[in-house]
Amino acid sequence: MVKRILRIVLFTLLIVVAAVVGALVVLTKTERGRANLAGIISTVASTDDRKVTVSGIDGIWSGALTVDHVVLEDRQGAWLVARKVAVDWSPLALLSKNFSADCPRPSASNSHLGR
Repeated sequence: MVKRILRIVLFTLLIVVAAVVGALVVLTKTERGRANLAGIISTVASTDDRKVTVSGIDGIWSGALTVDHVVLEDRQGAWLVARKVAVDWSPLALLSKNFSADCPRPSASNSHLGR
């Protein structure tokens, strides 16, 4: 009886892990998934006093992350607009609890500071 319960728990755990991996693939490998991910990031980063809009995420797992458009706003309106943001990072480095990122192409022409 105990073996059967453990088998059911293990099977359920495997299904949950497979569902999480599937959701990550859909959120990062499809255009619609990346758009949904950008929406989730925008919602989580925003508050009543601050609005963050992110769009056009690509290259999440390759280490060459690009974001087409980032807008930071407050109650007075947009104060920072950044276009074609590129970040060079290593997703596998997160497994060692280490995060390092470089901005390979900084360009003031892609940014607009409103105030």
